[in-house]
Amino acid sequence: MRLLAKEKVNQGRQPEIDLLKALCIVGMIFNHVFEDLTTYDAGLVEVLNEYLVVLIGAGMFMFCMGLTMHYSRSQTPGAYARRGFAILTVGQMLNLFRNALPNLIAYWCTGKQWFIAQTLLVLQTDILSFAGLAFLAIALCKRFKVSGAVILDVGIVLNLAACRCPPSFPRMAITSFVNCWASLC
Repeated sequence: MRLLAKEKVNQGRQPEIDLLKALCIVGMIFNHVFEDLTTYDAGLVEVLNEYLVVLIGAGMFMFCMGLTMHYSRSQTPGAYARRGFAILTVGQMLNLFRNALPNLIAYWCTGKQWFIAQTLLVLQTDILSFAGLAFLAIALCKRFKVSGAVILDVGIVLNLAACRCPPSFPRMAITSFVNCWASLC
């Protein structure tokens, strides 16, 4: 019994997946704003943020991103690599304007050394870093003609590795990456 048709069935954009990606993006923006502006004693809003947005936002976004890679018009390794580098560049520019510049301005205004250390937040990773790296990984997989089964196996191994990591290890990084990999099979 075949579960999937041999010929391509859905060849255009999938508005439901796009809508889900948009909701995830709005949720992640809300999460970052909420984290920066509250003291984490906001009651129901905090619970919704922690259990809905944080737990499923980034992972679901990466899963949807992997699904939409199948519907892309340009699926060459070069196209995926260009998108990956573009996303990494946008992510670093965002970190520059979100972290480094405001902290440098605050240092120049106050002279407090604490703000200099905060400029290192420009090196932090976020969903754009994971997305860019996922595109680069897929570009390599396409370049070396790695099969969907191997990609799935690597995703399972990485997911199991993430489950065995100590609590201080950023599991979201591995889980987000694995969600994207798994959706490609």
